Amino acid sequence: MSEITKIQAQVKNQDRCNLYLDGEYCCSLSKFVVLKNYIFVGKEITEQELLELAFESDKDAAFSWSVEYVCSYVPTKKQLIKKLYEKKYTKAVVDYCIQKCEEYGYIDDKKYAQAYVFQNRKVKGKIRLAQELKLKGIKQEYIDLALADYDENNEDGCLILARKRALNKDLDDPKVCASIARFLQYRGYEYDDIKAALDKIKMEAKEND
Repeated sequence: MSEITKIQAQVKNQDRCNLYLDGEYCCSLSKFVVLKNYIFVGKEITEQELLELAFESDKDAAFSWSVEYVCSYVPTKKQLIKKLYEKKYTKAVVDYCIQKCEEYGYIDDKKYAQAYVFQNRKVKGKIRLAQELKLKGIKQEYIDLALADYDENNEDGCLILARKRALNKDLDDPKVCASIARFLQYRGYEYDDIKAALDKIKMEAKEND
């Protein structure tokens, strides 16, 4: 149990107050919540009561911010959670926002993974795409589903990148081929696809001689 020793209106945001417990700053609450719950200097408050007040005070504002954020930048669930914690919201508020955003379809990691693969399939291989999606917090099952229809043997992927990299280069030089292979490997293409692409561009180079 702690005692409220000071309630101070914020200078930059007149709709919120800074709350001090036992002489030290604790948190900020909306003025509406302070008035509604009869918060006053001298009142004693438990940690649980404080958490409930913070949740009531922040949940609507946090959700509004979340909606604005996803409208301007399509995030994964992990990315939105990170942003909300950076804004100093409590776990209860963050969980509330994530649940509401998922319910309304504002965030959808399954669709995000599918869109990401489709947008990047021409310039990145399966390995690279899987790694990037994992770093973004996408579940493995969603990654597998997104990559299920990925065709890494078509000409708009590994082969086109190999052709661009090989332009005006001597493909009889092993160092040149090794450099192209490393580039394709960095882009996430697998060994068999890299080898097939190199064999193809070598054959095309000979045909054009």
